[in-house]
Amino acid sequence: GIWAESGPAPGSLSCSCPIPLTPGTLARGHDSMTWEALHLPLVLLLLASGSWAEFQEGELVWAVRQQVVSVKCPSKPLEGKYENKTWCKEISPGRCSKLVTSTRPQVMAQNPPHFIWDNPSAGFFIVIMTEITKKSSGNYWCGIDRGPEGNIHILRNISLVVTSMTTRSTFISDSDYCLSGGTFMMLFCAFLVTKILALTALLLFLAYRTQVTTNTMGVVAMAAPSPTKT
Repeated sequence: GIWAESGPAPGSLSCSCPIPLTPGTLARGHDSMTWEALHLPLVLLLLASGSWAEFQEGELVWAVRQQVVSVKCPSKPLEGKYENKTWCKEISPGRCSKLVTSTRPQVMAQNPPHFIWDNPSAGFFIVIMTEITKKSSGNYWCGIDRGPEGNIHILRNISLVVTSMTTRSTFISDSDYCLSGGTFMMLFCAFLVTKILALTALLLFLAYRTQVTTNTMGVVAMAAPSPTKT
């Protein structure tokens, strides 16, 4: 294995541990094109709905099978060269296998079922996990990828526990950070339909108001007395 040094920084974990290299090949399945088309609406929906959790170091997180989990990881605003962000799963104490790594800002990094959307100017990046299964349980790190040597500067460390239960009492967190794939599509479509209906209602109201105003002006003009001759 390759040893990596990760120095301490505010809000991060310090680590001196072996981290194995992984090919990092993107395993794009038949849903890849779908994610390419939907990744921006997904991120916008997560930002609008607050459907993620901001994790503290080593926080225990619960999820339900077949749901989508999103993680908001802090990072410093971009200064100089872009720093790759990575999401990895701990395979043994001190050893982490990289799952997905971003190489450019504001471009969805994909290695289904893992995705990263990084917006350096905002001071955070979002990790998305889809197709949650029992095997998804474990410890995860999000951090800065220091290069081919395998160095990772850890920003967040969470422990994910997956359950088959679907009741809200399953979750110990007050934040709603899990969203099923089907539920996401329904909510996204409902969001679009609501916007269209609201816009249509506004246009109808404006048209009705214009018509009423025009009719009122006509009645006033007809009721006005004709000028008398003196």
